[in-house]
Amino acid sequence: MLDNTQTDLQTVVAATKKAVSDFKFFCANCFQIIDVEGQICFLEFNNEQQEIWKAIQERRGRPVRIIVLKSRQIGVSTFCSAYVLWLMLTRTVKGIQLAHTDDGEAEVYGIIKFAVENLPKWFTNALNIGMLEFSGNTLSFSHTFSRLSIQTAGGKGIGQGGTKQVLHLTEVAFWSRPDDVLSSLFASFHETVSSVVLQESTGNGISGYFHDTYEGAKNGKNSYTPLFFPWYRHKAYSLPVPFGVEVVVPDELRPLYLRGKITREQLYWRQHTIADKYNGSEEKFKKSFPATEQEAWIQDSANFFSTTRVTERLSQVQHLQYDQGDILQTTMAPEFTPVGDSLRVFKFPVKDGIYVIGADTSSGVATSIVSPDNSSADVLDAQTGEQVAHIVVLCEPIEFAKKLLLIGQFYNYALINTESNGHGITVLNWLRDMGYQFLYHSRAYNHINKTWENRLGFYTGPKTRPYLLDKGRSAFMTGAITVNDQRTLVEMLAFVQNAKGKIAAIQGEHDDQVISLLLANIAREEYQPMLMTTVGQSEMKRRVLGQGSAVEEQPAFFHDARRRHLYPEKWQHPDLGLFY
Repeated sequence: MLDNTQTDLQTVVAATKKAVSDFKFFCANCFQIIDVEGQICFLEFNNEQQEIWKAIQERRGRPVRIIVLKSRQIGVSTFCSAYVLWLMLTRTVKGIQLAHTDDGEAEVYGIIKFAVENLPKWFTNALNIGMLEFSGNTLSFSHTFSRLSIQTAGGKGIGQGGTKQVLHLTEVAFWSRPDDVLSSLFASFHETVSSVVLQESTGNGISGYFHDTYEGAKNGKNSYTPLFFPWYRHKAYSLPVPFGVEVVVPDELRPLYLRGKITREQLYWRQHTIADKYNGSEEKFKKSFPATEQEAWIQDSANFFSTTRVTERLSQVQHLQYDQGDILQTTMAPEFTPVGDSLRVFKFPVKDGIYVIGADTSSGVATSIVSPDNSSADVLDAQTGEQVAHIVVLCEPIEFAKKLLLIGQFYNYALINTESNGHGITVLNWLRDMGYQFLYHSRAYNHINKTWENRLGFYTGPKTRPYLLDKGRSAFMTGAITVNDQRTLVEMLAFVQNAKGKIAAIQGEHDDQVISLLLANIAREEYQPMLMTTVGQSEMKRRVLGQGSAVEEQPAFFHDARRRHLYPEKWQHPDLGLFY
């Protein structure tokens, strides 16, 4: 490492060339920071900073596009500020750094300003860095004609003032209008091989620009390289364990602990931080210091489903195998085909298996402005409550009804429960008219006739929706139903109760997969009294029903809704008429 007392010209020239061509060398010898202990030092890469630098190097020959989901205070903003400054000192660039608040803007500005004011003399003299100007929150270099503007994402005039080549966007998940801000900003952005976009943030819910961009990067839908940094990767998050103090190993971290990925000292730091800074709240800790990507997306709203339970299940199903395709009609019976991607089958139907289906129907219409509201259906094993199949698809209601018919037949003529309002009425009508016998009936009181009636489907209104939601949440929490599909679990994390008490998906997200699961659960619960006393029975008996017509008797747990459909003349829907 050089210092200002070294005057050997050859050494200075060699070091300057190295600093100009090698960013890591520049940081270790030219870029000064104030560390967490208040000490002034040069920037030596920690684990996370080294990984970002590696990702940038791997994009050589391509535009730099990096998006980082992170824990708090691990040095990502410092690294990005150093990289932006290095680019400004070594080439001509116009750049912008955007923070989510005025405080964030001041912090980023402070990092850059301190580093510039403390650049080593040997380096500035060798590069012949003349005038460097701070004007407001704008930094300019005369020797490269570079210019950097540091602003708040909610400020005015963002993106104005010429073409930009370098962008550093910090805490993007917390911006109030990210789409509006970035559409204006990217309009002035110059797309070249040498252009740079660095986005970084802690998570803030499963919705919005940052979440969608990060997930898109993971799925290869955009050009960004995604990086996730859990808290335990940051070696500074560690404390010596006092004598006699018990260190608790949480169940979700035990595999990492046993593999040596987390130390006892790190677990004590976690334990101490939760107690001292978060009043014992693990969920608040996980929001700032996530151990998994799922934990990183926890939002401030009140989650309807326990985020701990949902994220735990997400980690369990991460590598769960399933078959993907569709159910098609053959000359004999519906069969599964591995063509298409709308249907996921976790378990195929077994002989004598009893299944239920919950379906949430959408209009099937999507525009370029609104993200599509899909139709969704879940197949549950009525005995175990396990989600054995799941379909989510964008199609109009009749097409969705056709898919439900085939799935229902494929799963041993499963009982189908769909909403009896909205577009669900269309699905019910079609299934009834096609003669599908096994449709869910709900009991409703007719205040005019003063009688109870059986009505097709489940009406989701102000009085019945809380029942639907509470039953489903209880079933998930107690393990009565087991969710296997990652898409369903992710949607459950975005299902919240807002400040006004309304329970629904957070703004910009959908709840169709949650509702279909809960509708399946309602149908499943009707099987339970029969299943409780008949587990293990498989023999089919014969008896005479009606006017001497012999039919094969179903097992005792055969749902009463099925049995009563043997008498269609006795069961009429008040609005839809005869069942079939």
